[in-house]
Amino acid sequence: MGRTVEHARATGGRSAVPHPAGPRVLVVDDDPLQRALLAAALRHAGAREVAEADGGEAALAVLAGGPCFDLLISDLNMRGMNGLELLAAVLVEAVVFDRQHGLLH
Repeated sequence: MGRTVEHARATGGRSAVPHPAGPRVLVVDDDPLQRALLAAALRHAGAREVAEADGGEAALAVLAGGPCFDLLISDLNMRGMNGLELLAAVLVEAVVFDRQHGLLH
């Protein structure tokens, strides 16, 4: 049994060792209450940074002008650009970025 598993069992899963910084998350939802609740839950769970966007178009603007995110969580049913359209746009941008930086042949 690994040392980490033994330590977790001995301490009840708690550790005095600080955890590395949590993920950067972008929450996309056109419902302000849903967006705020999810963002608060993510902060409470240890996310390092939680940015919020009120729709697909706003999310693309955040992604274009800000830091890289580890995770994007989006509502599917939004006014304007829906979640699936946002996903398609993000994937296209990722491929363009990779090609520009020599990551795709």
